[in-house]
Amino acid sequence: MTDGKKLLKLGGAMAMANLGIDRLFRNFNRRKITVIMYHGVTRHDYQPSVWTQLPVDLFREQIMFLKKHYRVLYLHEFVSIIRNEMPLPDHSVLITFDDGLKNNYRVAFPVLRELQAPAAVFLTSEYINTDRILWFDELYLYMQQGWTDSAFKTVLNEFEIELDAHDLTHAYYQLAERLKRCPAEFRVKLVASLRERFPLEETSRLEDFRHLSWNEIDEMQDSGLVEFGLHTANHRILTRLRTEELETEVRQARNYLEQKLDRPMATFCYPNGVPKQDFNDEHMHYLEQNGFDCAFSTENRLFDPATDNRFSIGRVAVGNDLTAQRHFFRLNAAGVQPVVCGLLRKLLKRNWSCEI
Repeated sequence: MTDGKKLLKLGGAMAMANLGIDRLFRNFNRRKITVIMYHGVTRHDYQPSVWTQLPVDLFREQIMFLKKHYRVLYLHEFVSIIRNEMPLPDHSVLITFDDGLKNNYRVAFPVLRELQAPAAVFLTSEYINTDRILWFDELYLYMQQGWTDSAFKTVLNEFEIELDAHDLTHAYYQLAERLKRCPAEFRVKLVASLRERFPLEETSRLEDFRHLSWNEIDEMQDSGLVEFGLHTANHRILTRLRTEELETEVRQARNYLEQKLDRPMATFCYPNGVPKQDFNDEHMHYLEQNGFDCAFSTENRLFDPATDNRFSIGRVAVGNDLTAQRHFFRLNAAGVQPVVCGLLRKLLKRNWSCEI
């Protein structure tokens, strides 16, 4: 995003907030639920910034805002409401974390405990209690460490990859999006080559990208504040899986977590999570047939249990970019962005980009 476009969006968000648009939408959407999607919460300053790692000061401010203006639901409360087709409490919000990163315990959990804010964490089961890092986080770390090294471009050339981005941030997102859609074997070979050429330095920052241990999960669960759902076994996009792989990534992973946590696992979170691209009707039916109560996507919209599909629940994504800026966060939580973007597309008669 250019600086000019960023300033334009900031100015627009500030103007709408000053006019009380967020309060208006919060009241209008009071019978819907806002589901917030986080990933990591960090005490470190990353340069360039990484979207999945939200600074802890911003996280604390946001949780305080949600506690003040919304009814923060426990995951089991939300599941009970949709299972029994009950009305939501007005101004409901659900706080969620994807992937199950270690800093959910070390950094986010102390804030949740201090503010007594419940949350749900969706676990990638095969990464628990290991030093493994999800490939897209690993890619970021390799690029951060080796981007200025000519050897990095040599690796890309070996895999016949060309990037038209000239800075690390845009190059990372461009390469990550390409690798999400390529055959898994190609991605595995590329990441393995980067791993060999640019071994990661063991620093405290590396812990931000590693995953929870069973002891950490147990402590969070015992607190009564944090509940857990499934994010597959290995964070594989469902539309790229064969039937037998779907069994391993979902059903067997769910059974494993239920055994370890000694409680039912009824909620699911789609990796990458774009409807019709990363999951489809077949996957929603599969989850329902296998005893799940609901599933969460990454589509930016609020959820109305009276009309919306409980196996494609939208969420408001918050990361280390404009989505975390105070006015944007409050407007997005109130459900403003999808409405404003739709109006702009109609007025301008083109596919207006509402990405932040």
